[in-house]
Amino acid sequence: DNLVEGVEHARVLHEWWRVRYNTEHPHSSLGYLPPSRYAALVRAEHESSVAMA
Repeated sequence: DNLVEGVEHARVLHEWWRVRYNTEHPHSSLGYLPPSRYAALVRAEHESSVAMA
């Protein structure tokens, strides 16, 4: 009944969780956007402001 079948399996699960959390999971501190979407918006705003300068 173990969800984790060993150390290597735990590493794989942790990496999956870490990537998902840091790319897909919405964060309240980012306006409930996932980090990847928030970064894209910040990058676009920065590029727009640089182009106007």
